[in-house]
Amino acid sequence: MKRARTTVIVTTILFLIVAMTNAADSAATCGPLRGGEAAKKISTDIAGMRTLILEATGYSWGQAVWGEPRLFRKDGKAVALTTLKPLEGRVSWGQLSFNHGPDRKPLKIGGQTMRGGIFAHADSRLVFALKEEFVRFEALVGINHTAERRGSVTFHVSALPMDGEIYQRYAQAQQELTPACLDIFLKSLDALTRLKPEKTAYFRECAAKTEALRKGLDKLVAGLKKLDESAMRQANEFNELRRAAMTTLLDRPLLFVKQHPYMAGHIYDCFLTWHPGGGIYVLENPQDPIEKHRVRAVIDPKTAQTLGEGVYRDPDISWDGKRMLFAFKGEKEGHTSIYEIPLDGTGLRRVTDPGKDCGCKDEPPGLIGKGKHDIMPSYLPDGRIAFMSTRTGGLVMCFNSQFAILQTCNLDGSDVRSLSVNHASEFDPTVLPDGRILFGRWEYVDKTALYMQSLWTCNPDGTFERALFKNNLAKPTAVLDARPVPGSDLIVASLTPHNGQPVGAIAMIDPKAGKNNLAAITNFTPEYPTEMDQGLRQGPCDPWPLNKDFVLIANNDPKVGPHGVLQLIDRFGTRVTVHREPDISCYSPMPVEPHTRPPSIPSQLQPEKPALFLVDDIYRGLDGVERGTVKKLRVIETTSRISGLPPGGRWWNQAFLVSWQGSYDVKNFLGTVPVEADGSVYFEAPPGKPLYFQALDKDNRLVQSMRTFVQAAPGITRSCTGCHIKDEDATPASQPRNVTALRRPPSKLQPESWGGGYLDYATMVQPILDRNCVRCHGGEGGVGGGLDYSGGWTWAFNISYETFIKNTLSGFLNCVNGAVKTAEILPPRAHGSANASLAKAALRCLGNGKYPAFTRRDVDLLLAWMDGNCNYYGTFNYTTNATSSAILDVRDKLLPVMDKAGCVKCHQREIGNDWVNLQRPEWSRILRAPLVKADSGLGLAWCRDRKAKPVDFPPVTQKQQPPDVFKPQRKPAPDLAGTPVSPFAANSDPIYQEMLGIIRGGRELALRTPRVDMPGAQPFAGVLRQQRPLAPPEPPTAKPAVKVTARAAE
Repeated sequence: MKRARTTVIVTTILFLIVAMTNAADSAATCGPLRGGEAAKKISTDIAGMRTLILEATGYSWGQAVWGEPRLFRKDGKAVALTTLKPLEGRVSWGQLSFNHGPDRKPLKIGGQTMRGGIFAHADSRLVFALKEEFVRFEALVGINHTAERRGSVTFHVSALPMDGEIYQRYAQAQQELTPACLDIFLKSLDALTRLKPEKTAYFRECAAKTEALRKGLDKLVAGLKKLDESAMRQANEFNELRRAAMTTLLDRPLLFVKQHPYMAGHIYDCFLTWHPGGGIYVLENPQDPIEKHRVRAVIDPKTAQTLGEGVYRDPDISWDGKRMLFAFKGEKEGHTSIYEIPLDGTGLRRVTDPGKDCGCKDEPPGLIGKGKHDIMPSYLPDGRIAFMSTRTGGLVMCFNSQFAILQTCNLDGSDVRSLSVNHASEFDPTVLPDGRILFGRWEYVDKTALYMQSLWTCNPDGTFERALFKNNLAKPTAVLDARPVPGSDLIVASLTPHNGQPVGAIAMIDPKAGKNNLAAITNFTPEYPTEMDQGLRQGPCDPWPLNKDFVLIANNDPKVGPHGVLQLIDRFGTRVTVHREPDISCYSPMPVEPHTRPPSIPSQLQPEKPALFLVDDIYRGLDGVERGTVKKLRVIETTSRISGLPPGGRWWNQAFLVSWQGSYDVKNFLGTVPVEADGSVYFEAPPGKPLYFQALDKDNRLVQSMRTFVQAAPGITRSCTGCHIKDEDATPASQPRNVTALRRPPSKLQPESWGGGYLDYATMVQPILDRNCVRCHGGEGGVGGGLDYSGGWTWAFNISYETFIKNTLSGFLNCVNGAVKTAEILPPRAHGSANASLAKAALRCLGNGKYPAFTRRDVDLLLAWMDGNCNYYGTFNYTTNATSSAILDVRDKLLPVMDKAGCVKCHQREIGNDWVNLQRPEWSRILRAPLVKADSGLGLAWCRDRKAKPVDFPPVTQKQQPPDVFKPQRKPAPDLAGTPVSPFAANSDPIYQEMLGIIRGGRELALRTPRVDMPGAQPFAGVLRQQRPLAPPEPPTAKPAVKVTARAAE
């Protein structure tokens, strides 16, 4: 009976492939519609239809809204579509949401608020089963108000006369009976024959049946149109043939997880979600038909030894194939611990207990997510385990949630050691055949934050960490689930977005083809783009390579059914479902078998000895830089915060406001060391810190910046050949040249002329400007060239800081999400003081007699500030105000006065962010620009009787930036052509005095609610994460087994 039902379902699916063409009249298209445009009506007849499909295309800012969607019965009564649950709901960014947008507010199109609707960011696809008879669909479509005037989306409605549940399976199988798919399966059979030569006769039989099917393919399709019983049976037999042939590779049991899908905001915080249910199981007979599968629980809420209800995840099988590690979270806001259990389900024991043994401090204010989490465990060759953990306490710089980084410990849970000093999340540790740990690393040192999840390796003691793939390649966005492929140098991985779930394309990567080369990627699932960058909610994940051609995966794409399944796929394009469960998804498939233990790499750490770096020749890789140019190497620590943050949200994608779309971290300038004439550098560096290096010339200007971090290791000399060279060009570290730097003891870091440490703009850079520049640029002498270097407070920073950034005078690298260019290795002198107009001006002013107070120390500090990528804040101290709302209050109060004075005739009710100087109200350009020059010496006489250019708002953007955005630019001085005009004749004018009074009132308000950079601030102390230097592992302490529940054995 089961077999008969399966036949009907599959063949009905294939029949309905053809039925699509018969439903062409049940379709409508609207668009493209642009952001800000009024909503448009879309409608289509759906009489006799059983499945409704809504699609929207146009990814960039494609915040598509199906407003007030309704289904009409024959009697004219309407049913809101939002009362139905979609069978399929795929969006490309954010979340599918009903009746609200990403801001949690009602949906609004072109100023019109919708009475309900669906937010489905394009490219999106929604499928609904129609359980009763409807005759018409109608909706208002457009782009949500949160996209403002951005985006362009086309909307498409279609309907099919098939049952919605059948449609789900049809969507998966719709292309299986084509000549191309038959060719693909024949290639799979050739590969299977090479792997299983003992089954050659069987595979030849499969090929013969496939060729026979090809000969009668047209007849078969014609029979399916007529629902011919013979055609139905033949189509079903071919599907069974494909699965039987592919699963000949699965001649041993499979371990897998039953689990509900993650629904997290990002790939790095899935462990914070709560979706209890399922457990970890063994599929004893994966080759058999699914309805005959025997599944045995290793651990779940009903086994004799159990941890109860919760989230079971991340299994890893021991080298002998008899035990497994896994992670478990038993409460919504609880901790996640690592456990070990034999695969027979006995002997359950706890390995780690982060809630008790990590010495964690109280959670800081504003933290996203509760508890401490040990996740992703992996057996190491030396008997220890690797895992990721949040126990170091660091916080993601762009979102303020916990991040998990690489740790190891003994198998009894003792001697927990952090191998990483990262300031962002890391992923999926596993072991390469040579014994190194392979893991994913997210980091963004003066690079775009969104895209930088790459592959790294290190030794099991944490030494010699090294980029393996994608450290300077923006897309694919994230490389997760990485594992070595048996019998090859390839790596299998999931290529996923950053925002959304850890699902995406399944690919194999050949690191030998180049660690920043897209051509190194072979995508096994081309319907998921290699360069996916946003918002997948469902799809493939958890690849386990059987060999270079065949991969086990999990897949919860709605096309495979209501719940995720286990699949076997290959590089040719054949895919079969190995196993499915009726009421829950399946994840993490892996064969239950022994596997070769890689060699154990002994630790070379010597805690009593210094940590050293050797650069063989810094000029290798510095194309176009003459020898002798580089004089010093600067060492900078990129820091991580474990303290709280001001309330109020995120600013320029930063959880803790540090800069204007530049750096996310507070930098610690540790000092410099000399570079020898032959380009060699040999120096001692502090261990336990994330460090990066900068090459400086004779003027202390930047030549090149490393923009990724490494850590120093006690007793280890970490060497490299040059600056940003390719690995394949490097001289092996064990065979350095006889370089000059090695003929002397290693250099020690020397402080810079300005002292070094944390560089804060308001307290260190602004005083230099006040002494040397402000008189002519914002002070009594005017605003030379239209450039204001005064220190008046703006909403988030101050006037001079915004002047430098907006006019790109400081070599600033824009590092917001869309700034993909920053991911690349930039050429020498591409940013920072190397090509900054400010650097050139500072060096010209030094020693020319016109600026006697301008010192070498001042110049060096300005250059260092630029080379640190222009932070405003050099501290994690904070007050309860990250921004100054006082200036917003001032703007609101000034606008009526501008109306009265006639200013809006030219300025259209706009007030620039830096027109108001709350620190020195009389210096405010909104007062000085109309004032004649003779009046009190502050007048600028800039106003002319013509429409002013739109206000230059701060460059806040998430768009992908073109390369020329990094080139120095200069905004022109005010255009003084035309008829002068002024709303007030002198500073005694009532209009002037009224405006001045408003600004003075704003100053008083600002000082009552000061930011940390303002007088009177009483800051909360910021706390930096401190980590121990790497050290050799210690032997186990023979900790006793822990009784984990009342039902679990000790």
